[in-house]
Amino acid sequence: MPPQPTYEVHEMFGGYTGGPTSLADLFFRLADLYPDVQVTKQYLEGDRGEVKITTRVGISSEKLARDALTACLSKDENDVKASLSNMPTVLGPKSDLKQDQYGSGFWEGRAHTLSSMRLMRHYIPESAALLEGFVPCSISRPMGTGPEMSHLLAMTIHS
Repeated sequence: MPPQPTYEVHEMFGGYTGGPTSLADLFFRLADLYPDVQVTKQYLEGDRGEVKITTRVGISSEKLARDALTACLSKDENDVKASLSNMPTVLGPKSDLKQDQYGSGFWEGRAHTLSSMRLMRHYIPESAALLEGFVPCSISRPMGTGPEMSHLLAMTIHS
């Protein structure tokens, strides 16, 4: 599928697992080996309408994958902050674990958040300070524990 100006079929959005963001990720990583391959941005720029966080927050989350990959491509601190602004929703504590809508697995659950942060840290080393506060939460939250996220949200927005 070549890059499109608009992607209208939301069912095809699969984060890193399928659809335009997965192709953007493929070309982004190929650009390390072949710098003249610059298709990534075209796949990321295609209009998807409003993409929200769903119950899928793992590797198959279009919103989380696209935000992280956009930050890696732009190397812009504001894009890193935009990606991290999703973390209080994804990693935030729930008082009743039975009402917690997010799983812990890699495919659709929270376990993938750590890899997204590591991806950003690898491609945007200067973002390490922004990412550091979220790493312990991304490790402990899938296990069912973790600190409050409100201070991290404030840190992300105001730093």
